[in-house]
Amino acid sequence: MSAHQAIYPIRTMARVLKVSASGYYAWRSFSGCGLMGPSPD
Repeated sequence: MSAHQAIYPIRTMARVLKVSASGYYAWRSFSGCGLMGPSPD
């Protein structure tokens, strides 16, 4: 979505993809606080 936000509004893309715009923004700002477990390196 971020690659196309200059062309299409986030809300429009979210509606087409059937996701919430607020969910997209929350995912984008997610810091990766260890929920996926430790990194393999």
